[in-house]
Amino acid sequence: MRGYVPSPCSPLPVNDRKLVHIDCPLAELDTFFPPSAFSPNIAKFTGVFFETKAEIFQHVQKGGTLGPFIEGDWVDHQVDLSQLPSMVMLGDSNPDFFPVVPGRGRVFTSALKAGGFALPAHLLTKFKKKQLLPLVDDGYYQPSASRPPTHLDYKNTQVKNNALYSGDPDHPQIGDVRITFWGSTATHVSLIGLQTTGFLGSDRHIQGIPSPALQNRTLTIFAEGDYNPASLVAEHVSETHASNSQTWFLRGVSVLLVWFVLFLTVVTCTTPKTCCVVFVNCGLSSLSITAGLAGMVWWKFDIIVATSLWVVSSVAIVLAVLAW
Repeated sequence: MRGYVPSPCSPLPVNDRKLVHIDCPLAELDTFFPPSAFSPNIAKFTGVFFETKAEIFQHVQKGGTLGPFIEGDWVDHQVDLSQLPSMVMLGDSNPDFFPVVPGRGRVFTSALKAGGFALPAHLLTKFKKKQLLPLVDDGYYQPSASRPPTHLDYKNTQVKNNALYSGDPDHPQIGDVRITFWGSTATHVSLIGLQTTGFLGSDRHIQGIPSPALQNRTLTIFAEGDYNPASLVAEHVSETHASNSQTWFLRGVSVLLVWFVLFLTVVTCTTPKTCCVVFVNCGLSSLSITAGLAGMVWWKFDIIVATSLWVVSSVAIVLAVLAW
């Protein structure tokens, strides 16, 4: 990406309405206090987000070498296996409700700021890296009479390896609950965006860049941590579906599959062409078909990528005609 201006963390008015690259520490983050139900076990946390994760030990269906099988595992949602035969489920069945866990879920800081720049709120969802927060063992534990308990707090849970357990941590049973607390590890952010002024004119914001390639939707190149511009763009590209290794693998498989089908179809027909010519022609036709279809999908997201795919498709079909 070209045309950006390196900017210090203290905004410069001369950069207003310019594309800037910043690499700044996060500032003015909220301090999160745990729910009173767990306050004896965990201290306050300051960061981008604070997450309370609750899991129930349940029967889950997994895939094995010899086929699917049932196994107990920690799951953060209710698993319904009621349609399976009862003979498959050994022991207790999965709970038919999820207990009340105060504060369950993720809460974000009310404002996002890097250096002297206010950042758009939608970037909050891009923070992924997190750490397991340490717990304090208050020494109190009164097991609940039900499994799972209808309501969790510090009284009916015990601490083990920075997690709260409603039952035996070492020998969990179906219906036991595990609660962990997580916090964002982010301290710095790097991004390329448009520097703008706020309502009062004295504060500075970073906004997305209107991109014709994305049909005028805004684009902000963003990453957690310290990145120079080249590394930041490379990180952004590596996270898109276009560069995902699994996606490229599936594209290659699609080309080969269409190639194989076309080749079998043509060789079974009466044709004076040699097998080698048919093989090459089918390969080019396969590339043309898959690139053309991929271009139709990409048209909704990125016009430049879609156009490039259609150019590849056109070149491949021209070569196929010439080779025939």
